[in-house]
Amino acid sequence: MVPPSVCARVIREANDYVSNLNAGVWGSVRQSSVKTTDVAIEDIPVLRGWLRDLCERKLWGIVEDRYPRLRDGMVVRGEDGGSRMRLHDAFIVRYDENDGR
Repeated sequence: MVPPSVCARVIREANDYVSNLNAGVWGSVRQSSVKTTDVAIEDIPVLRGWLRDLCERKLWGIVEDRYPRLRDGMVVRGEDGGSRMRLHDAFIVRYDENDGR
């Protein structure tokens, strides 16, 4: 779904953000049963638009094809053609076999 070159760009942007704007420290603040080392996409301005566009161009259409009605019975697309779906939380997770996360 996402070409390798785009994945490489996203990884580069996340690494650049952590290195340049977050003093080289990846976060691990998620309240989850699964410990992760991550950075929120909302913290990386250049990735916000990319993810919004990806959802609009690809993800929402895939979900709509498989689930034409939402749980409340409403259709996914409004009368204006816009999606009623919203992304609540998204982050880039870094896996490192040496840090136990």
